[in-house]
Amino acid sequence: AWTDSLSAAPTTHRFWIGASDSLEEGAWVWRDGTPVAYFAWGTGQPQDSGNEDCLAAYRDSLASNSWRWQDAGCYASNAGYVCSDLSPPRPPSLPAPPAP
Repeated sequence: AWTDSLSAAPTTHRFWIGASDSLEEGAWVWRDGTPVAYFAWGTGQPQDSGNEDCLAAYRDSLASNSWRWQDAGCYASNAGYVCSDLSPPRPPSLPAPPAP
């Protein structure tokens, strides 16, 4: 499971996993724009405290292997990552006008 490989990283207990609700609060989408269909929120999450628009998996302690999700500020530097691009998703582009 992907959590096994996360557990091998001993220096952090939070990882960005590639989803955001920055375009519409509460409407979580993956980096490719696909809506998030499964949630594993931790207790009291999501809380959107101070513009927390990105999704992170976290464990309570470095000894724990129990992962939950939390919303967090998109540019917090104390997290690892599963995806390589941490910027929030862009709005969908408009279709090109029809050719004349």
